[in-house]
Amino acid sequence: MSKLSSADFETIQRLRVDFQHRLPGCESLEEAAQLVAQILFAEFADSLALVRLYATLPFRALPPADQTFVRTRAAALGVANQITPSTIVLTLLGTQGEDAAWNRRQTSEAHRGIPLVSPEFIKAAPMIARLLQELGITFDWGDTPQIQLSVESQANTFGVFYVPEAGAAVNEQGQHIIPAQEFVAVHQVRTVFGMASNYLFPRILLTLILFTHEHLERSTVDRFKVLPTLVIRSTTPQVTAGRLFAAGP
Repeated sequence: MSKLSSADFETIQRLRVDFQHRLPGCESLEEAAQLVAQILFAEFADSLALVRLYATLPFRALPPADQTFVRTRAAALGVANQITPSTIVLTLLGTQGEDAAWNRRQTSEAHRGIPLVSPEFIKAAPMIARLLQELGITFDWGDTPQIQLSVESQANTFGVFYVPEAGAAVNEQGQHIIPAQEFVAVHQVRTVFGMASNYLFPRILLTLILFTHEHLERSTVDRFKVLPTLVIRSTTPQVTAGRLFAAGP
C-alpha cells in the first residue's frame, strides 16, 4: 500500500503489470472497470476516498435497468424529452470507495448514468463541464451526437482534469467545481483528478476519476495519465466483441 503523493515510476509499472495480467481475463468491460477500481483503491487506500471509471455509451447500448435509471434521472432534471437512442450517457462502470454503497455501480444514487443531452445541460453541471473541457472533449450535436476530440486527444494524449482543492475551487460563475460539498467535507476530499483514453472502434471514451485525501501537485497527477490507456490495451477484445456489461442483474 502506498500514497498517491509518493507514487513513482516503479509504482506505475507495478500497476501496468497487474492490469496486463488480470484484466484480459474479465468477461466484460464492466467487470474489468470494477477490478481496476478495486486495484487502485487497495494500492492507494490511505490516499483515496473514491475511485470511479466511466465510459461514454449511447443510450441504446445500456441494459434495461440502466436505461430506466437514466430516464428517471432525466425526468427529474427536466430533460426526459431529449433522451434518444443515440444520446451519449456518461456511464459508471467501476467504483470503489470508503462507503460500502460506493462499491457497486448499481447502488450509486445519482451517478450511475448521466445523459449528456445538450450543451446547456453540460454547462449547468460544473464538474462535468470542467472534466470535458480539460480532457479536450466536445460534441457534435447533430441528429446522432458524436464525441469530438482535440488533435492531441486523437493522438491519445488527453488533458488532465485537475481540481487542486475540492472544497475551494470554483468556476467562472462562482459555482463549486465539485458540487457535492457535503461529500467533500465529510470524507475530507482534497485534490480530485481524472484522465481519459479512447477505444478506436467502437468510439468509446474511458475516464478515470480519483477523489483523494491529499493535496497533490499537478506534476504528481501527471504521473497517472497513462492509466486509462493501460486499461484500454487490456480490454480492447471485450469492447470489440460488444461485451460491455456483466451478465445478470
